[in-house]
Amino acid sequence: MSTSARIIRPMPAVEIDPYDVTTFPRPQPWTEDAGCLQSRPDLFFSNDPRDIAEAKQICGSCPVREKCLSDALQFDDPWSIQGGMTPAERRALVNGGAA
Repeated sequence: MSTSARIIRPMPAVEIDPYDVTTFPRPQPWTEDAGCLQSRPDLFFSNDPRDIAEAKQICGSCPVREKCLSDALQFDDPWSIQGGMTPAERRALVNGGAA
């Protein structure tokens, strides 16, 4: 009768700082060209209309805005401005105008 022990190693902890986008997981290579990498990350998670306007302005000139929006729609991100749209705007886009 043979028994075998299975060694389980814990995954290393991933430190994510919500104020530093360089610590966010970035599975897509296009994200390295994102305009938001050079800005304040909190703008994209704010409810303040001035921050939202500034985030959208950054998205407006971003070379990867369409790819970002596509990912946001695919993964249904409910928190942040991505691809130049708020979560509510993306929901309305997906639902044909109804948020």
